[in-house]
Amino acid sequence: MLMKHLSFKYWWHYLPIILIALVLCFFFEEPYIGLWLLLAYWWLLLGLIIWLIIVLGKSWDIGGTHKYICFGLFGLEVLALLILLLVRIPAYKCNPDKMVTHYEKKKPEIEELIAYTHSALDSGQNMYLEFQHGRVSIFNTSNYSYLNDEDYFDDNRLYVSSAQKRKLMASVGLDEREFKHIKKQLKRCKCISIDTNFPDYCNIGYKRVALGQYSFRLYLNQMTEEQKQEALSDGHFIPYDDTMLLKFAGGAAGPDEFSSDVKKDYLEKHPYPVPEKVDSLYRKTEHKEDTVPYNLCDVKPTFQDGTLGDFSFWVVNHMDLGSVDMSDVISTSVNVRVLLAKDGQILDVVGTGNHPDSPLTKAFIKAAKDAPKWTPASKDGAPCKAVIDIPVHIDYRLPATN
Repeated sequence: MLMKHLSFKYWWHYLPIILIALVLCFFFEEPYIGLWLLLAYWWLLLGLIIWLIIVLGKSWDIGGTHKYICFGLFGLEVLALLILLLVRIPAYKCNPDKMVTHYEKKKPEIEELIAYTHSALDSGQNMYLEFQHGRVSIFNTSNYSYLNDEDYFDDNRLYVSSAQKRKLMASVGLDEREFKHIKKQLKRCKCISIDTNFPDYCNIGYKRVALGQYSFRLYLNQMTEEQKQEALSDGHFIPYDDTMLLKFAGGAAGPDEFSSDVKKDYLEKHPYPVPEKVDSLYRKTEHKEDTVPYNLCDVKPTFQDGTLGDFSFWVVNHMDLGSVDMSDVISTSVNVRVLLAKDGQILDVVGTGNHPDSPLTKAFIKAAKDAPKWTPASKDGAPCKAVIDIPVHIDYRLPATN
């Protein structure tokens, strides 16, 4: 019955409706790139809209089922446009507050993903792995780049070929079970990629906006003061805590980094925090405000007229490892924060980083508290309390039996 009310001579009435539906589908998939193309080819869309208006007018004159079909499809497109403007585009956008909310919600899963990947990869190997629509879209390793490989992609040039995926997995020591587990954990984290830079840090890709990517950079140990200062001055990063940075890196189109206003606004609303364990250390002093970070001291405290490394060396050589299982350990790291009194006496030491309560960290802290007095720090010509972040790399070149 429907065909009786339709004439094939009006088939062209459906063309602008179909073309606009395709445009809307593209906007739903990539709103930012869709907007960029709209600005570049606005005249084409304007012509398409004029064509649609003419078609709707003629369909109204024709009447019958043909009119109802055209206006019904047009109504669905208006509804899709409203969903795009009110739901899809706001959800597509990203900002530091959204990133932090997601990170706090998925923090255990993200940390589990990093730990598993670290143990699954062969020693010294790193990789960048990204998924799109459940398939591998980018896969590079520390000893391989796809740039010179014609067989890297599948026939559609959108995803990594199965043969290349197996070759890349083997190059970093991943088997099929481990690869699927990493993919599953990324899905649990609601993230799209993992970029390992072990033993220093790992980037977890949160989402892509146009060609840029928002991600979380998580350090395996507490950041040094130099790394913190670099993050504060680099537009690609916003510091969140002592082990995590928010990161945005752009692509060929669109912004390349966080805007200075976005970064400034976020840091004003969320000042760079003092970790809870360290804050309790501060509260043991009478005046928190007169405790000065090491890098801000006019005259920096020194240990036995040496460097921070000399303090670490002294502590390592006075550690009691009787209760610490050091079998199979060649090298490891601990991170501590030291609070000095105005006279250079050590007031307290706490563990920081990812393993603040490990047996090795506790052994280091116990020895550090017995260290000799430091040469005191000063600020504005007066002695001051000082707080120092010290990352310590411990290297034991001893047989496992020792």
